[in-house]
Amino acid sequence: MEPISRESFHAKPLTKSQMLPVKSSEANDSSVHHINGSLTIYTVGAERERLLGLLKSPAPLSLDLSQVTECDSAGLQLLCALQKSARQAGRKLRWLSLSEALLHCASEAGFPDNTFQTEPARQP
Repeated sequence: MEPISRESFHAKPLTKSQMLPVKSSEANDSSVHHINGSLTIYTVGAERERLLGLLKSPAPLSLDLSQVTECDSAGLQLLCALQKSARQAGRKLRWLSLSEALLHCASEAGFPDNTFQTEPARQP
């Protein structure tokens, strides 16, 4: 049996088609970002800086997570990191509608039901 190399554990860069789709819209001085697709170990590494970069905008930030189709603990960790970074920057981060996949993942991971306080999502 051949030993596993360290290189096999490093994530390969995502192609553009594998990147997490984030569609943004502006409404009432608020920035709404719609996240679609998988929020998993395979996508969050490449998306972390881009999503954290959303906190640089002075507009209030809202994330619509209603179209997240798959989530794992890495996805939950990214959302928690976003919330922590927003709090540290004195920014308000609003969670809009959450998908069933995200709610199931959070429940399975033992997160309390009120971890992501939500508001209804607005249409872009």
